[in-house]
Amino acid sequence: LKARLRALAPASGRLEATRIFHEIDTDGSGEIDGTELRGALQALGLRVSKKRTKQILAKIDTDGSGTVSYSEFIENFDVLFDEVAEMKGVTAVVHQYRMRNFRGNPRVTKSMARRL
Repeated sequence: LKARLRALAPASGRLEATRIFHEIDTDGSGEIDGTELRGALQALGLRVSKKRTKQILAKIDTDGSGTVSYSEFIENFDVLFDEVAEMKGVTAVVHQYRMRNFRGNPRVTKSMARRL
């Protein structure tokens, strides 16, 4: 899953998105719930809270059922891809910050991020 999502671009084919859907849908229910989505994001090396997972899920759960169907996943794959890309970018900034260890402070401020 990690390698596939990394290699994907928003215009990637439906077949690859279908494979990814089935990998994320670990219980085989045909729906992706918050636990499965969070597990997939964590498998990508992202530290994501339950709250953030719910926010992402809400963006791709267009019928408001609390789960993402196959059709919702395919329709909104680019939204999910953008969310992952954004989080990967934030993760990279945090990592760079920690490597530089600005004044020993574990928090990353906007001004510190701009300096990276």
